[in-house]
Amino acid sequence: MIALHHVDGGMIFGEANVQKCDFMYMIYEPGNPTAVFVELKGSDIYHAVQQLKETIDRYGAGLQRRICARIVCSSVPRLHNDPIVKNLKKELMRRYNGSLVIFEKNRDEKYSDI
Repeated sequence: MIALHHVDGGMIFGEANVQKCDFMYMIYEPGNPTAVFVELKGSDIYHAVQQLKETIDRYGAGLQRRICARIVCSSVPRLHNDPIVKNLKKELMRRYNGSLVIFEKNRDEKYSDI
């Protein structure tokens, strides 16, 4: 079972100064419960990383599950060696056994690949 939660304007409402991502998918799979935080962006990947990081810092520990993050943007800049992106990837892997993937809109991702 999968539940979609609207974070910006839903779970976090009326807090203009709080950085927050757009959506969170809760995946209820026995033995592998997962939360996937999603930020939709044009091209400002650094802002997207900050929004995801602050949302995960706020809710991550309380979820008690694997946490992944996805940035969906109109074009993906070359960020493979960027320290900000690398740090979030490392933190998600270390603290939550999760991952960060940045990709262009209209790309499919199978649950088995998360």
